[in-house]
Amino acid sequence: MSGDEPGANIGGSDFCIELFDVVNDSPDANARFMLTDYANGFSSKSWQIWTRASGLISFEWTTNGSNYDGGFYFQNQPLPAGTTAKHIAICRSSGEYRLYFNGELNRTGSNSTTFFNPSQPIRIGVRGSPGSNDWFEGKIGGVRITIGEGVYTNKERGYLIPVLPT
Repeated sequence: MSGDEPGANIGGSDFCIELFDVVNDSPDANARFMLTDYANGFSSKSWQIWTRASGLISFEWTTNGSNYDGGFYFQNQPLPAGTTAKHIAICRSSGEYRLYFNGELNRTGSNSTTFFNPSQPIRIGVRGSPGSNDWFEGKIGGVRITIGEGVYTNKERGYLIPVLPT
């Protein structure tokens, strides 16, 4: 896999973004990007999932393509170097967000913002231009993006961690 996959125009739709078998092998505390909908050169972006220097996982979006103007982070759920997450899911249904970590509801929020559509490929493991210094150092076993359905948003408690189809 090259790391560039066809773009996902989430816009104002319900969605679920999932990452499977994520291992953080970063040797330092720098921010690392797991999955982004970003154009080359940082000029046109939509959303990103990344680990902050503290290890906290963040999900951010933009409505104008240049400045991030909204987002959520996973509460008290760091992914420090050397740790693994079986499943990370960020789901939205009718403006209600549910963030899941390893099958457990981690955070909820509300926002019905329409994300900017950069018409760019999804980038796995980096944001912006290849050659930037913010590669995710680790492993991501799989990615699934569902547009039109929030998938896990009707579950108040955890769920069985899904298995990525082979």
